[in-house]
Order: sequence, then C-alpha cells, then structure tokens
Amino acid sequence: STQSTGEHLLLHNMNSSLLTSVISRHLKTSLQNRTAFLTSLSHLVASRKPAILFDLCWASPGQLVKIVDEGGLGGRVKVVKLLEDVVLLDVQHEFTLNYEPVFVDCSRSMSQPVIAGKGVVEEYRNLFRKMMHCVNSSSTSLVNLDTMCEEVCLTAVFGMFLQYPYIYYTSDEGNCLGGVELVVVELAECQPGHVTSSPNHVTSGHVFTSFSVPRCLLSAEAEVGLKKLRYYRTHRTVCLDAVAM
Repeated sequence: STQSTGEHLLLHNMNSSLLTSVISRHLKTSLQNRTAFLTSLSHLVASRKPAILFDLCWASPGQLVKIVDEGGLGGRVKVVKLLEDVVLLDVQHEFTLNYEPVFVDCSRSMSQPVIAGKGVVEEYRNLFRKMMHCVNSSSTSLVNLDTMCEEVCLTAVFGMFLQYPYIYYTSDEGNCLGGVELVVVELAECQPGHVTSSPNHVTSGHVFTSFSVPRCLLSAEAEVGLKKLRYYRTHRTVCLDAVAM
C-alpha cells in the first residue's frame, strides 16, 4: 500500500470501509477521483486542513450530503454550496479571520498585483462572518449560500474558507497574474518516523494543500515566516503566461 501508517490509522478511525462503500455508491466517477476524495476527507478529519473545495463537475451537493451523512461524518462535516462550487467544511475547525490574511488585489485592470485596500478587506471579512453564521446555525448537512455569492469575488471567498494566509481578490473578470513571479508553498503530511531540524518542517509526504503569493509582495521576513507554517514542505517560484483562478 502507498498509504502512510498515520493515514492508514486515520482512515481506520473514519471507518474507511464504510466510507469507501458509500463513496462508490454515490460518486459515479473514476476510481482515481474516489480515492482522491477519500484521502481529502482523511486530511479534513485529521484537522490538517479546514475545508475541501470542489467544483460540481463530478459530484453534486446532494451526493456529497449522502456521503457525509451515511458515512458517519454528519456531526463533523458540512457541505456548503457556493454557486457552481462546493466546500466541505470541518465544523470543528475554529474559523476566524484573526489570523490576519493578506488580501492581494490582482484585478485584470491592474498593471501588477498590490495589497488590497482596507475597504475590500473589511467587506470580505464581514461577508465571511455572515456566511459562517449561516453555516453554524444550520441544522442540516447542506448549507446553500448561493444568494450571498452574487456579485462577489468567489476566489476570495474560497481563500477564506481554506484559511489561506494570502487571499486573491479581483474586481473584474480575469486577473493580472500572467507573467508575474509567484511563490508557491506546499504543505504535506509528515511520514512516520521522519525527523527534521524543525518540528514543522516536512521534507517528504503527500502534499495536501498549496497556495501562492506574488513574489513582489513577499518581504524577506514574510518568506522566512512561510517556513514556520505547520506542515511546511517547500516553496518554489513559478512564472506563467496566464493564471487560472
């Protein structure tokens, strides 16, 4: 098996046989997609990540709710619908914006990405508080936030649910990240018995999340801070002709 011992034990605690059966019954997609979905759930329940983002190309909200409820995760995971996307949320995670993410304005009309203005930051913090109020007050596994997603930047909303330290915002269609150097940070699970010089540093293991930040907005001090993130594995610089968000 390619699973680490830690992940195997975690999946066992999740009743992986039940979840595998439920996922196979409700997700009519490839084995690769079903396996990736089960692995993502393991990271969610292990509190390695606060949420999982999906588009609705191969899983409907109804299917995901059945998996959550029939798989015994109804008290732990909620399915949040955001127009054509859905977020699986760990309700035991303490969602807060006190971690002070940096909002990056990368609107297409900009010549280069900049730190977003205070008005944008307050608008989206308030929006996120309202969304989390709806999630926490819901008695069902499915929470539909479609009406709150009209005329807002969904990329910023996704970033807040995923609790990224850097959140992209655009005021128009597209972005100005093409040709911009981006620092991509990877977080990974630590392999059993793996020892490093830093308690947070991971040099091997399955990458369960990644995010990026324009290098032009990353100070030397902030770059050092990235290496102190829990589950930090590595970061690298990329530069693409076009960036999809």
